[in-house]
Amino acid sequence: MCLLGQAKKPCSHPDCIEYYSKTLPQVVPSIHTITESLISSILLRQPLLNSIFHTTQALISKAEDIQTVLSSIPQTTVSPHPFYDKNSYKNRIVLTSSELTEIYKEKGFSLTIQVVDEDNNKVIIQDMFKIKLYTNDNPPKLLKLNIASKKILRGTLEGLMDQNGYVVFANIVINEVSSHYVKESFIMAIECDMPDVKPLIIENLYVRARNSKKNKSE
Repeated sequence: MCLLGQAKKPCSHPDCIEYYSKTLPQVVPSIHTITESLISSILLRQPLLNSIFHTTQALISKAEDIQTVLSSIPQTTVSPHPFYDKNSYKNRIVLTSSELTEIYKEKGFSLTIQVVDEDNNKVIIQDMFKIKLYTNDNPPKLLKLNIASKKILRGTLEGLMDQNGYVVFANIVINEVSSHYVKESFIMAIECDMPDVKPLIIENLYVRARNSKKNKSE
């Protein structure tokens, strides 16, 4: 720009040339310094930017690996209870008396049951009640024969409810010791065909030889 105001563009007046030749070196270093500062700042941050980039890439890779592992895991479903086919029952079978403290092979014992509702009130059921014996496997296996291929259960294995609301199994005989099976014990189930009646499950039922002195109880 002309100092004399005669032109907006740089002119060839001697005074203008002398003035700008003195002031230009003062302006140029200032711009140069700013430029160097910006470049230096960018260079100083470059390692940090590189580190952030590589860390992000590593996290993405790990996330993909985890997703691959999770997708390869088979989905599991909850196995149904081996004796209960629903979560709640209107009525249930309960013991009123038993001789389960000491059970011996081929020696009869008795059980008495009744059916009660959710408020423990006695319920009369006109249906056949049955006794079954299972192993302690997972899932339990129904036992019909002992290790000698003879019937493992005999005696009073079925019963009807009397007028007082009781079912008496007067003489139950188990023809095998439980030590031959998983967990050295049986599972006894007492059930009827009515869907609203929850079966009675007696777990860890120990049966020992008649001449054994070792006392096992439930």
